[in-house]
Amino acid sequence: GNGVRNSSNSKSCGGVKITNGTLRNCLVAGNKVTTRAAGVGQTGGTVENCTIAGNTSSALTGSGLYLAGNDAVCRNNIIYGNGAGVASEAICNLEYSSAKTFANNIVDPADKGTDNSAKDPLFKAAAAGDYTLAIGSPAIDAATEQGLAEDLNGNRRPKDGDGDGVDKPDIGCYEAAGADEGPFSCAFNASVKSAYDEVLTVFTAKIGGQGSKGSVTYDWATDGGEIVGTEEDGRIVTVKYTTYGYHRPKLTATAESGATAEFALGEPIAVGAKKLYVNTTGSGVWPYATPETATNDLVEVVNSALYATGQELEIEVDDGEYQILDKWVVLSGLVHLYSKNGAEATILKAANPEATNKRKILHVNNEGAVVEGFTLRDGWWDTFLYADDGGVVRLSAGILRDCVFRDNLGGDNAGGVDVLGGTLTGCEFYNNESYRDSNAGGQGRGAAMTVSGPAFVADCVMSNNCAGVFGGGLWLKDKDAVVSNCMIVANIAGYSRRYKKSFTSNTQVNGGVQIDAGTLVNCTIADNMAYYDIGGVQLNGADAKMVNCLVARNAGLNNVRQGVHLANGMVLNCTIADNGTNKVATGSIACKAATGSLVNTIVAGNPECATDLDAAADVTVSHCQVGGDPKFKNARRGDYRFYWKSSPCFNAGDSEASGLPTVDLRGQPRIQDGCVDIGCYEVPQAGLRLIVR
Repeated sequence: GNGVRNSSNSKSCGGVKITNGTLRNCLVAGNKVTTRAAGVGQTGGTVENCTIAGNTSSALTGSGLYLAGNDAVCRNNIIYGNGAGVASEAICNLEYSSAKTFANNIVDPADKGTDNSAKDPLFKAAAAGDYTLAIGSPAIDAATEQGLAEDLNGNRRPKDGDGDGVDKPDIGCYEAAGADEGPFSCAFNASVKSAYDEVLTVFTAKIGGQGSKGSVTYDWATDGGEIVGTEEDGRIVTVKYTTYGYHRPKLTATAESGATAEFALGEPIAVGAKKLYVNTTGSGVWPYATPETATNDLVEVVNSALYATGQELEIEVDDGEYQILDKWVVLSGLVHLYSKNGAEATILKAANPEATNKRKILHVNNEGAVVEGFTLRDGWWDTFLYADDGGVVRLSAGILRDCVFRDNLGGDNAGGVDVLGGTLTGCEFYNNESYRDSNAGGQGRGAAMTVSGPAFVADCVMSNNCAGVFGGGLWLKDKDAVVSNCMIVANIAGYSRRYKKSFTSNTQVNGGVQIDAGTLVNCTIADNMAYYDIGGVQLNGADAKMVNCLVARNAGLNNVRQGVHLANGMVLNCTIADNGTNKVATGSIACKAATGSLVNTIVAGNPECATDLDAAADVTVSHCQVGGDPKFKNARRGDYRFYWKSSPCFNAGDSEASGLPTVDLRGQPRIQDGCVDIGCYEVPQAGLRLIVR
C-alpha cells in the first residue's frame, strides 16, 4: 500500500490513473485537477481496500473516482469527502459510467453498483488529514475477504473491530484497532445532518479502547444547537438547530479512570433556508432567505446554498438582468430555479470577467432539478481554447423549460444548449451560432442545440440560428433521444452572422437538422438554407429517424440536394414539398436517398427541383407519393394538408409499417378511416353534415 497525496494536474487524474493491474491498500487524498478524477481515474484493473478522500476538481465534477471500464473492479473502498465543499458541486465522490464490479464500497451517493453504503465512514480527523477509522465506523468489519494480511500502516488484517469475537477486515486502506485495544477513544454519529429551517438530530456516542468498560461521562459541545433530550446518561442526545449555517459539534468523553478522548463530527450539521431570493434591490445578506436580504449574484446564491438531502430548494429570481460572473451556474442539487415573471422580464447574461470567449451560463445536472422562465443570452464558449465542448447551457439531467436563448455563440458546437440528458420543453432559440472564426477542422454544428444523450426535447422554436458547418437548427446524435413538436425554421448552415462570413464547401450542409441518431417526430422544418447543400434535413445513420414531419421551402444554394438527404435511416409519414431554389434548378433534387427507407411519405410539389426523389437501388420506397399532385389544400400559404378522398394520398399508406405513429403532425389520431394516409397529416374522418334549405 502507498499514499498518493497533494498532487496537482492541469488536466485529469491528479492522483492515480489505472487501466490495468491492481491498486490496493492505498490512500489517495488531497489531489487537485482542473477537469475530472482528482483522486482516481479507473478504466480497468482492480481498486480495492483504498481510501479516496479530500480530492478536488476545480471543474466541480468527478473529484473522487472516475469509473469507466467494462472490465474494471472496484470494491471495499471508502470514496468520501471529495469535492470543493460547495453546493454546486456536480459530482463529488463518484462519476460512474461502467464497471464489471462496483461493490461493498462506502460512497455517497450509493446508487450505483451493489451492496454499497452512503453512511459517514467516521474518519478520526479528516480535516487534519487523518483518515483512520474512529470507533463505531460503518467501515469496521464490513469488507469482503480478499486475503490481505496488512493495511497501509502495516497493521494486521483482519481484526475484531466491533467486539463480536470474529476477526473481519475493514473497508478502506486502514484497519481499525480491536474493540478493546489502544487508548481510550470516542466517536459519534448524527441521525440527520441537513434540513431546511430546522434540524432535529440524534447524536449517538460510541467508545472503545482501554477503560471503555467502566462508567463514562459525556460532554457535548453542540456549536449552537439546543439539547432537547438525553438518554443513557448522556451517551445519546437529541439536539435542535435553528440557526442557518454549518454547525460542527464535538464530544469529550471521560472514562472512570480519568482518561479523556475527543471527537469532532467530520461532516457538519447544515441548516439551510428552503427558499432563496435573487433581486436587484436586496441588501445581500446570506443566506438570502427573504426578498429584503436578497442578492443580485445568482452564482453566489447557488454556491453558498445549504442543501437538505431529498428536499427541494427554491430559488426565485425577480425581474431584471443578472450577470453570470463565472464560467456558469452549476445546479447539481434538487433545485427549482425560476423567474418570478417569465423570460421577457428576467435575463441571465453571460459575463465571466476572465475572458469574453469563456462565458457559459448554466449547467443543470440533477434529475430532480427544474429551471424555467429565463432569457439566456450573450454566452460565448471557445472549445478550441478551453475544451469542455460547446453550449452556453448544458442540460445533463433535470428539466429546462419556457426559456429563451438568444445571441449565444458555441465556438465549435451547440450555440445554445448542449443536451446530454433530461427534458427540454417550451423554449425558443433565436440568433444563436455554432462557429469558430478559424473554422478549422469542421467546427460549427447544431446552432440552437446539440442533443448527444438520451434526452427528450419538445415544443421548441428554433429560428434564425447559424451553423458554420451543419445543423443550422439542430444536431441530433443519440439513438435514444427524441425531438418532438418543434418548429425549426429560417436557420442557416455555412454562414456566420457575427463574422459576416459564408462558406460553400461540401461540408456546409443542413440548414435545418442533422440526424446522426435519434428520432425527429411531429416537427416542421421550413425555410432553412444551406450555403452549399441540403437546406432541410440530413439523416446519416442506421438509428436516424424522421417521423410525421413537414419539410418545406428549404434550399441548398450551391448544389443539387435541396430538402432531404437520406444517407441512412428511416423517413416515415413525412411530407417533403416546395423545396429548392431556381438558382440550382437544373438537376436539383428535393429528396436524395442513398440508404434506408422512405415509407408513407409525400415527395411531391417541389416545382423548383428537377427531380422529386432520387433513390439508390437498395433504398426501400414503400407506399409513397412521389411526384404528381397530392392535392394540397393551399401550399402557397403553407397548408400542406390535402382534401379528403380527392387526394391520391388518402388511405394509401401502409398501416402495418414499423414505428407507425399514433397521431399526425397536428396531434390528430392516425388511421381514421380504416387505413393510414400518406404524409404528415391524417385527413379527419368525415362527420355527419346537416343541410337546411
